[in-house]
Amino acid sequence: MQKNGVCVTSATAVLKKAGDRFVINVLVMVSLFILAVQDIKSKCVSVRAVVGLGFLSLVYGLYRLNFQNVTISPLLVIAGIVFMVFLLIMSIVLKALGMGDVIVTGMLLPVKGVVFTVSTFMLAVTLMAIVVTCGIMMKKVRRRMSVAFLPYMTVAALGVMICG
Repeated sequence: MQKNGVCVTSATAVLKKAGDRFVINVLVMVSLFILAVQDIKSKCVSVRAVVGLGFLSLVYGLYRLNFQNVTISPLLVIAGIVFMVFLLIMSIVLKALGMGDVIVTGMLLPVKGVVFTVSTFMLAVTLMAIVVTCGIMMKKVRRRMSVAFLPYMTVAALGVMICG
């Protein structure tokens, strides 16, 4: 709507956009929480849950492109691809991450974007490094012990949603 030559956004449009973001944030947090609990209990993630999350992620990404008039910068697409290749190398060659962790991180890319996903991953690695270092110092964690990564990813995603 235009008033005196100035474009004014209606309050309902702003509230609708904020409501859509809130629903997506809740869905992302619930799915990450479920996967984190699975990761803690069995040190692996259910293939069904990952496939379901991947399908929803793909559908939402296509919905945003077609119906929300979202423009995607080619630079962000390239950055997302480079980030995923980096994670795959860490998983396959270095065995530093599980493949489920890489897949779940990749599923966040179309839903929340490259900046959110990279910020969440970096914060999760930092949190995990702090906790594991304290565990090693207190002799509660052995050096070659595998650690569930998705709980840290969930806490980091919540932190990035709140602060960023």
